[in-house]
Amino acid sequence: METAMTHTEVALQNILVPTDFSATSERALQYALTIAIRYHSRVRLVHVIDRIGVEFAASEGMLEVSEVYEKMRHAAEERLLRQARELTAVRHQIHVTDGAPSEAVESLVRKYHMDLIVMGTRGATKLEKLVLGSTAEEIFRSATCPVLTIGPEAPVMAASRGLNRILFPTDLMSDESGALAHALSLAKRYQAHLSLLHVIPGMDPIPATEKEEFERPYFSRLARLIPQNAELPYPPEYRIEYRDPAPDVILRIAGEVAADLIVLSVRPKERWAARLPDKAYRIVAGAWCPVLTVQETESA
Repeated sequence: METAMTHTEVALQNILVPTDFSATSERALQYALTIAIRYHSRVRLVHVIDRIGVEFAASEGMLEVSEVYEKMRHAAEERLLRQARELTAVRHQIHVTDGAPSEAVESLVRKYHMDLIVMGTRGATKLEKLVLGSTAEEIFRSATCPVLTIGPEAPVMAASRGLNRILFPTDLMSDESGALAHALSLAKRYQAHLSLLHVIPGMDPIPATEKEEFERPYFSRLARLIPQNAELPYPPEYRIEYRDPAPDVILRIAGEVAADLIVLSVRPKERWAARLPDKAYRIVAGAWCPVLTVQETESA
């Protein structure tokens, strides 16, 4: 992504909030409500019933699958109605559906033209970060709209505080224009500081005597990403860091700048490649602030 794009404001008219009724889902709902109030959005709160779980419960209790499903559906509707009481300040609807979570969520995204998914994740063990992934990753890699993931480390009160600092990591290789558009739009809407970060892989820090000359072209490339009509409230900050693994560096810098949001470009359904957009889950699972993932617009 070498040339700056023309900046346009991102609209968030329709927000989807998948919930499993956990504490992290409740936290995600608070973030969604805050965004919906600011953007005058409609919120759709959805619970997905796992058919495999229904069949297992039926076999354990020697019951008909249809009977177990209806009981689960009724219980889910009651819990959704209770959660929806927190959404009285915005337009909202509830949905109960079934199937694989990522497929069910994507079906709703397409049907109702959702602009954003807001969901919680419990995080992961070190092994899961590296190998297993999560339902959250399945959703943000398959969803055709951006996904805001609220991890277990995200402060509860941060939802109402807004955004003061946004971190946008870039590999300077991919077409990350969709993610950058959201970072710019949110920085403008929330009057937030924007930091652009590039991690140079596989290198030790450059000696001080050579550092300025070596980093100059990287800083130039970062600066060219910002459109002339961006109208940011503050001059963007550019940072160059070294050494792998890049996710660890990104999380460290997010802590150093006290980021309220990390905006990441991701590639669909490719978890194992070496490029930054393929390492997104390690960042999502380990971040102490929410992470917004936006799919790349094309393969690079």
